Amino acid sequence: VLAQTWSPLTGVLSLGPLRYLGRVSYSLYLVHMPLVVLFLFVFKPGPVSAATAIVVSLATAVVFFYVVERPAHRLAQRVRRRLNTSD
Repeated sequence: VLAQTWSPLTGVLSLGPLRYLGRVSYSLYLVHMPLVVLFLFVFKPGPVSAATAIVVSLATAVVFFYVVERPAHRLAQRVRRRLNTSD
């Protein structure tokens, strides 16, 4: 609600990088925790494991978005269109 009513926040949230992050956010949600745990075990808790987990999670989420999530959405749309035309 605040983003819709306060124009400075609307402008910030409309920036390209933040919109892109919003687009891949579900993929990030899916992949981040296993990677965080992995890097905690590999590097032990601290800034190195945190920074590595952030960078690798973002990169993995982008790949996951293009390889899994986006094709799955397209498949679902094709199935929906086919089901709607057969009625």
